[in-house]
Amino acid sequence: MSEEQIKQNFVRVKRRAAVGANLPLAVPKADIVATPQEVGKEVEKAVREQEREFTKAVQPDSPISALLR
Repeated sequence: MSEEQIKQNFVRVKRRAAVGANLPLAVPKADIVATPQEVGKEVEKAVREQEREFTKAVQPDSPISALLR
């Protein structure tokens, strides 16, 4: 593989893995939830989802796992 191909592959993997991207926490809109407790539950749900996505991203067969080695 040429150096240019390696660089292109690296950029492509970073893009797919969203490395360096600002990934905000999905917070529910005020009109969807009525109480602070509901907001807390929605935020917890969003955090769990992001943790699942992270776990999936670092699996041995994922593109980002190659970068972590």
